[in-house]
Amino acid sequence: MNTELGRIASLSHEMQQENTTLQNEMKNISKKVIIGTIIICTILVVVVLFLHFSLQNAFAFAVGIAAAMIPEGLPAEVSIALSLASGRLAKNDALVKQLSSVETLGCVNVICTDKT
Repeated sequence: MNTELGRIASLSHEMQQENTTLQNEMKNISKKVIIGTIIICTILVVVVLFLHFSLQNAFAFAVGIAAAMIPEGLPAEVSIALSLASGRLAKNDALVKQLSSVETLGCVNVICTDKT
């Protein structure tokens, strides 16, 4: 670890991986869905209480609506879409090791290469 190669190894070990564009968008979407769900459920609890239902029934109704509003299959759908995109890249003789690189290639308009 006292050599230059050891220093490079320690630097690469300490490096933190940044979030990709897709990960940032998924975070933004999930925040918006959660905030919307909380607002709608709060309004529904108030409306159901005005209709003279019990507090327990109002909260059970709100929890049921909240559970229905959260898209549970979204991560699976994103993984499937990235897998299909990597399959299309493979048909065009492109080699993709990680699904996150498919996302990065989806954001690119021009690829400049040379023979190496």
